[in-house]
Amino acid sequence: MKERRKQVLPLILICILGLAATLTADLWWPSDNEDPPPSRTQVAETQTPPPAPQRLTAEEAHEHLFYEDSERILLDVRTEDEFREGHILGARLIPLAELQARAPAELLDKDVPIFIYCRSGRRSAEAAALLTELGYFVFDIGGIDDWPFDIVVPE
Repeated sequence: MKERRKQVLPLILICILGLAATLTADLWWPSDNEDPPPSRTQVAETQTPPPAPQRLTAEEAHEHLFYEDSERILLDVRTEDEFREGHILGARLIPLAELQARAPAELLDKDVPIFIYCRSGRRSAEAAALLTELGYFVFDIGGIDDWPFDIVVPE
């Protein structure tokens, strides 16, 4: 009987060591079916991009700007001289050339909708893309040339 115990004891010890090695193997060697941790590039690619700026007609913009009771910003991205020739009532001027530098200090709440216009629509589209990239909620309303409603003309 003693002889049999001498034979069984090493087998039990080998089984215990094998089980321990199997349980701790994942700590030292990842299994083949696990994905490696994502790289910084992969993480950046999976983040949700900001929504694309929405294009509104003058009529849709007019409805939002003058008949809805909610906070919003009307932004003119033309030059100061163009603004003085006439602008939409309530517009704030930040010329496109200064927008990237001034936006963080002057457009503080990124959740407040911004309605952007210029003269013909080219600069407003560029400004809308820039502000969207910076995380703002933007509507592009095109150019004041297509605005069929009253404008403010300073004396």
